[in-house]
Amino acid sequence: MSPAGRGISRAACVRLLIALVAIVLLGAALGPHRIGDYFAETDFYGDYARGAGLIQHGRLIPARYGVVGPVYELTLALVGFLIRDLFLAAKLISVAAAISPLIREAIFGARNFA
Repeated sequence: MSPAGRGISRAACVRLLIALVAIVLLGAALGPHRIGDYFAETDFYGDYARGAGLIQHGRLIPARYGVVGPVYELTLALVGFLIRDLFLAAKLISVAAAISPLIREAIFGARNFA
């Protein structure tokens, strides 16, 4: 019997699973850890938030990027224009980064199995 014959399609199951993962990740990101500290988020406050703030003020300093590039700080600065709290913006970027491969695989991976 096909999955459609049981009342729910495979695509619907995949969308439901992705939505559940997104809800769990949002709950973890927005729930118990509302304020960042200098123990777990040292890199964030020491480098990324400062770099995003500089970018928001029009200062992209190439010397800051010896090993890693500016893509995360650029993304954080852009999202930070919409969400003024950079720590919250960073958590939402993390959730989006975790969910996007699942969505991509659901869209493009299904073509390989069809």
